[in-house]
Amino acid sequence: MNAAKNKLELEIDQIKELINLQKNEEAITVLDNYKLTIEEYADSYSKNQNIKKESIKRNERKEKKLKEPWVEWRLKEYFNTRWMTPLRSHTMC
Repeated sequence: MNAAKNKLELEIDQIKELINLQKNEEAITVLDNYKLTIEEYADSYSKNQNIKKESIKRNERKEKKLKEPWVEWRLKEYFNTRWMTPLRSHTMC
């Protein structure tokens, strides 16, 4: 992605220089070629964003898996105390 970004910056500088030198026809030609560089950068940026999204999703799944055993244990403990205590008292009578 950095290579595409650097290429964009170089072409922008080249276009500015051509405009300052009043070489408008050459500047227009460079601008036409610039479209390809923009598309390369956009493609690179898009891939990078997808990688970031996948990484975030993977981390969320990991966090969820870490929390699940604790939640299960708390629910089991709750239901155990809520329902087993009355049952135990009835069987002792």
